[in-house]
Amino acid sequence: MDNECFRWAILSALHPVGQKAERIAQYRQYVNELNFEGIKFPVQADEIILRRFERQNPSIALCISKWEGKLSPIYVTDHDIAVGRRMIDLLLISNGEKQHYCWIKNMSRLVNKRTKNEHATLVCRWCISHFTHNQEIHDKHMAICRGIKHSPQADCMPNPKKGEDVYQFKNWKRRMQVPYYFVADFEAILKPIVNENNTNKTKKIQEHIPCLFAYMKVRYDGQSYPEKIYVGHNAAQRFIIEITREAIAIREEYKQPKPMIPLLPEEEETIIMLNIAGHMIMQGIGAMECKDEIEPIPYNMEKYMAFKLGSLRFIDSMQFMKSGLDKLASNLGAKKCKVQDCADPNHLWRIDKNRCFAYPEKFKITKNHVPTEILEIFIKKGVYPYEYMDSWSKFDKVNLPPKNAFYSKLNNTHISDSEYEYAQYVWEKARCSTMRDYHNIYLKTDIFLLADIFQSFRETALSKYGLDPLWYYSTPGLAWDALFLKTRQKLELITDQDMYMMVEEGLRGGISM
Repeated sequence: MDNECFRWAILSALHPVGQKAERIAQYRQYVNELNFEGIKFPVQADEIILRRFERQNPSIALCISKWEGKLSPIYVTDHDIAVGRRMIDLLLISNGEKQHYCWIKNMSRLVNKRTKNEHATLVCRWCISHFTHNQEIHDKHMAICRGIKHSPQADCMPNPKKGEDVYQFKNWKRRMQVPYYFVADFEAILKPIVNENNTNKTKKIQEHIPCLFAYMKVRYDGQSYPEKIYVGHNAAQRFIIEITREAIAIREEYKQPKPMIPLLPEEEETIIMLNIAGHMIMQGIGAMECKDEIEPIPYNMEKYMAFKLGSLRFIDSMQFMKSGLDKLASNLGAKKCKVQDCADPNHLWRIDKNRCFAYPEKFKITKNHVPTEILEIFIKKGVYPYEYMDSWSKFDKVNLPPKNAFYSKLNNTHISDSEYEYAQYVWEKARCSTMRDYHNIYLKTDIFLLADIFQSFRETALSKYGLDPLWYYSTPGLAWDALFLKTRQKLELITDQDMYMMVEEGLRGGISM
């Protein structure tokens, strides 16, 4: 069988036969009627390709739908070019990577079972949801439907008979605490890119090469396990391997005491990352030829809000707490103090004119992993010479680099004298002998702080709203559920499509007062 089912499906519509319509031989005599210049087989359901086909074949207008448990539109011809053309409905059937086009002889009959009506039905190709026997009503609906949508999309209205017409809090599972989660972070060597010749507005100046990762497992009650650090050329691949082993071990732990119901697909192991290093993890996945399905939630063209890899779910702490780690750590340990020359020995340092850092005991996870005599350098965000660390040899340097090595070309900023003095203090206090030691201290500080800050945020959300943030991807999702859980309100949903379209048609842009 060839890959030209698109051609044969259209020819079968133009030249219908009474018997054995599935045989290609029936249509070979008409093969030159269609112009496929510049179009490769198999034909992809791409708008650019389909529009080109229509331009090259001015007597044909296409409407393509797919079947994945229900009928959904993929492509609908422009209204203006459909006049005077033969409208051909095609169905795209997919099975994994295999796809097949076939001709829909009668769209009305295909949807009649849904309308429970044996008479001819006019179907809106744009939403596959509006059915009528009245041409005037159909034309009016089509004009509105095309006007409010940028592309064809099947409408699925709530079913009152199934109790879908009222929205209320239903995610009771999210009141339970996620048993375990991981806090992780990456660091990279910033290798300069030279002779990058391109005309794009975005200029590439550095290549980020994953060189080190650290992660920590935390239990629902705040108990944490020893952090794990890895330095090496294959850091991204190694991270995927290690975190997968941890997830398997957790599942085995649940199986030990007594038989339990297996974890549901949505009960993944959650990994929290600060400003999620998705591009680094993707490098590791690509190098390993990982067979698990990747499900990304993009933030923009270059960054992920979150993504899933098999049973692992990676979320970004920045989607819950918008401030940087330094500010969040300061807020957690802050105490009001307006004495400018504060001499209180319990006040470790001044945050701003109104606050001092006075509550190191709030950093419970950090205290469990760090000796008391060096605790202070792990509860304050340090500084790191990112651009100075441009090769593996820099890890073997036996001295802290000079202050100008901490310059950030990306932000065009230098660190302050006090920040450099603090970096020197950390080097001496932690007894660092190489930049590798300083690097490890810096990364451990990040994951300790992130673990304490997120655990505190988690406990607050559970106390105030009775919901665990680890079930969510961002603050808006958490806030939405908290709203309906705390108010116990029920929201009546629109079930009538005409009412829905009336509301959509009435939407206007502009300033909301």
